Amino acid sequence: MALGLATEGCDLALCAREAEGLAKTAGEIEDRYGVKVWSKPADLSQSGAGGAFIEEAIAALGVTVNNVLPGYIHTERVEAILNHRAQSQGISRDEALAAVVKDIPLGRLGRPEEFADLVVFLASERASYITGASYWIDGGLFSGLL
Repeated sequence: MALGLATEGCDLALCAREAEGLAKTAGEIEDRYGVKVWSKPADLSQSGAGGAFIEEAIAALGVTVNNVLPGYIHTERVEAILNHRAQSQGISRDEALAAVVKDIPLGRLGRPEEFADLVVFLASERASYITGASYWIDGGLFSGLL
């Protein structure tokens, strides 16, 4: 996702739990695409960490912040999960996929480009007044309210 935004010339703010890998990735993106990358090691799953990240890095720059909450998007990681489930449960990969998809109201995995389209829109000028929002992109898997 970050590479797609960098390709379009967008400066980035990145966070990840692991500081060394984050610094390496940020440097590579800056060198390759010529964009600014602000990075901060942070575990956003910890209470208060997201607010600190936003306050320290982003709000002062006038940047909007939104959450994109993916379900099962057909990526290498999801393929690895399906293969692991198949192996550990003694079933085929297709059976593991069917078990996941049966719980998704739209009946399929999401496509990476669907996820990317949402992120690119939220990073665009057209979404410049949208901030502090969370968007589930999971085919209806999550059935609660935020």
